[in-house]
Amino acid sequence: MIPVTPGQGWRLSVQHTTGYRYGKEVAASYNEARLIPRTTPRQLPLGTRVTTSPAGRPIRYVDYWGNQVVAFDVHIPHTELTVTSSAVVETSPPPLAPPEPASWAVLRDPGATDPFTEYLMPRLGPRRTRSWRRLRGLWPPSMTRWTWSWPPATGCGRR
Repeated sequence: MIPVTPGQGWRLSVQHTTGYRYGKEVAASYNEARLIPRTTPRQLPLGTRVTTSPAGRPIRYVDYWGNQVVAFDVHIPHTELTVTSSAVVETSPPPLAPPEPASWAVLRDPGATDPFTEYLMPRLGPRRTRSWRRLRGLWPPSMTRWTWSWPPATGCGRR
């Protein structure tokens, strides 16, 4: 197991082997295997492989319930059949639980705010303080109103 990112998920290498032993030699064998991990919101197979011994001809399809099926048939005489499935799967942790809704009383509590909360508060307009009026009086009349045009007539976008 290899962690993908600390606290995020895992990359797992999974291998499963199933063996069949027959009482006497068989000439042919027809099988379906559902050994491939599903793709879900929390699990992603990065690579899968199903092999048989003796070798068979595999055909993959998805069944009615969304499972990947490997159908295979073996047409050489054999007394044992081994099916091996291997996969590399990446998982992710479950989603975090949604936070509890906060009441207005909790939000008004001074402990829920910080010194910069005032900058998030809506204001009706710019504050017209004495220092602002004093600075405005120093501006030339051409700078008291800004007009914008596109494309800009000069490099700064003012005219």
